[in-house]
Amino acid sequence: MNKLQLAAVALLSVFLGACATTPTGQVDPATSVSNALPYVKPAVVLACTVVLDQAVSGNDRVEKAKMINHVAAIVEGLTVGTAPTPEQLQKALTDYLPEEKTHWVNYVSVIKDIYAQQFARLDGNTALAIKVLNAIASGCKDATASYVE
Repeated sequence: MNKLQLAAVALLSVFLGACATTPTGQVDPATSVSNALPYVKPAVVLACTVVLDQAVSGNDRVEKAKMINHVAAIVEGLTVGTAPTPEQLQKALTDYLPEEKTHWVNYVSVIKDIYAQQFARLDGNTALAIKVLNAIASGCKDATASYVE
């Protein structure tokens, strides 16, 4: 298991604990996602940092940062209209990032999994899905801020 997968497993376990129950003992999906929302951005920053750590040179790191920063724009573009499914998010990122590099394939999987974990609990709440996507985009931007002007 590589560093990116380990980070994802650790962070997804945090998300699983973000459940909220109603007085009747039912899980409240909206509250559950809202409780997990503060952890989405740091999880994405960690995933981006792992990819940046894969760089073989300073120039390579800057190029990776530019690609991750563009991922933020792609994710933000998905916040218009209805909420995308995790598969639609994955396709949008896969269509942009090079598939021949393992670290990009793993990165796309982690980003999709972070979103999918929350999407499964959204219960059709588009506004909340957009908040999750914005947290993902913000994490990408924060992770690359020192490399991209």
